[in-house]
Amino acid sequence: RTITWNDVSQALRPFYFIVHPDLFWKHPREKQKNEDSLKQLNAYLEGLIKAPSTSTRVLNVNFYLREPDRAKDPDAPFRNVRIRLSSADPHSSVYEVLKMCGLSTEGLAPPKEAPAENQLRKDVEDMGEDASKYNRRARGDFSWIVMEQQMQREEDLYLEQFLESNVQNAHELRLKSAPLHSEARRLAEDLMASLSLSGLRWEGGWGAAHHRGCLESFRLLVEQYPEAAQAVRGRAVVFGRTTGITLDGHVALSMEDVRHNWLSFLRSAHRYTRYVACVPQAERDLSLALRGICVDHRRFKPAVTAEKYIQQLSKLTTALHRYKWEHGGSFTNLPRDLSSYKLGVECEAGPLMLSPTGQFLTPASCPPRILLKFLLDNIEEATQRRARHVGFRRAEVGLLDRCRWKLGLSGLSRDDSVTPELVVQCCGRLLADADRWWPLLQGCHLHVSHYYSVLQDGIVCIPWDWKNEKSSKEDQP
Repeated sequence: RTITWNDVSQALRPFYFIVHPDLFWKHPREKQKNEDSLKQLNAYLEGLIKAPSTSTRVLNVNFYLREPDRAKDPDAPFRNVRIRLSSADPHSSVYEVLKMCGLSTEGLAPPKEAPAENQLRKDVEDMGEDASKYNRRARGDFSWIVMEQQMQREEDLYLEQFLESNVQNAHELRLKSAPLHSEARRLAEDLMASLSLSGLRWEGGWGAAHHRGCLESFRLLVEQYPEAAQAVRGRAVVFGRTTGITLDGHVALSMEDVRHNWLSFLRSAHRYTRYVACVPQAERDLSLALRGICVDHRRFKPAVTAEKYIQQLSKLTTALHRYKWEHGGSFTNLPRDLSSYKLGVECEAGPLMLSPTGQFLTPASCPPRILLKFLLDNIEEATQRRARHVGFRRAEVGLLDRCRWKLGLSGLSRDDSVTPELVVQCCGRLLADADRWWPLLQGCHLHVSHYYSVLQDGIVCIPWDWKNEKSSKEDQP
């Protein structure tokens, strides 16, 4: 696949963390400079993604960097970095930005002169990469490199090894971030009270410093612009990865946007609110076009705007009606009533799949012929998965409580991509050897995921299928 904006923003997260304007709210000059430069950089990268070309494009921007040691010395000057980009592809640009700011480029292949086509293929074959990876490298897609290198490093890592090396650091990070969490909670409570908000939610994967910065920036915005305050008064606000009005009528503000983008949206938010009332009818229309199937969006997915969601539903509904008309007005072989099954339309283009909960997930652009065949082939599997999910969901609730108590955890959570079935397996194994893990995990916030990591706030991430060194030795002949 081609490189996407999500790939770029993920790779630039360390950069955003030290230059984002929300972190400079006490320094207006530096804040304004970074805000202007960030707009230019984002527009430049977006242009490279949307319209790749062989000709180079030039960009000169300046950023003030927030150094890690500044927390100890608030009066220390900011470091000013001049970034000059002149590349034809986003991969090279991302690499240069990280390098110029002194940030790690681990996992990103350094840009180099492209050899002749045949030589490049030979180099790739010598490295043992398959054709699909060659294509992705040629297109500037580096996301698979990051993932593969991380997986290779973790392949032989045992849980006990990881905890012994990282738990102390996690405790220190948690203590260091505690004041930031406290300040973020205070800001959230003040905003809830002053604006009569019905909710204030954070869907970002960033740490407490960024959370506090977003809230502070939002507070200044509603204080300076009465129209912004009026747009959110009495509603729920979600800080996440998109800006718009969500399916539930909440105001979503992207944590990657600058304050100017928020203001522009809030001034016109009333135009988008009307789409929320149209969501139920759009879901009913698709349901009627597909034998009464229950059309619903997954609740744990990040916020999506009502306008975009309705466009996706309408596109699929229209395609189904056209297919029905072209094939004599009926869908052969499908059950006459699909009301006990669920369908989610989650993106414009993407995979057609069956979720672990038994819900059918389809992109809006899926051809009706392929969708109908997929439904027919997976009806029985959907029923089985739904029943299995209900059972594991019940088991998960009790198991999480037991794990928190037996292991002395300060918190226990999981990635949305980790199913209850996998959590039950993970927690069951921890509890089976609780006396061994309790000394290492006491006081930690444990997050069940697919990888090992310690987050900025001291949260300890472990893969659900972690390896046990003791068990591995016992298995050896």
